[in-house]
Amino acid sequence: MDYHSLPLTRDDVLKLQRVVFQDRGQLPVESGIYFVLYGEPPERIAYIGKAKNFQKRWVGHHRIPEFILLTKLYIPVSIAWVVVPIVELESNEMFLISTFAPR
Repeated sequence: MDYHSLPLTRDDVLKLQRVVFQDRGQLPVESGIYFVLYGEPPERIAYIGKAKNFQKRWVGHHRIPEFILLTKLYIPVSIAWVVVPIVELESNEMFLISTFAPR
């Protein structure tokens, strides 16, 4: 497992490639770890998850209603990601959740 290629600070996460929540269909079809960010800059990390395929994961994500509500309240929501091999998803997700401790 190579933690050196992962974002280790919030500033690192904010520099990752991302899409706004409404454009989640434009996520890549790659595997990796995603970060749901919300609020005005500097955004907060709301959620960290893993996906074997980012696009497929966001078709029926269990927290979509919550993120839709935020956008209806004019709170910006975006999804940032880092590509990670499938075999490293579990360990990388656990590492990043323990590093950032999202609410």
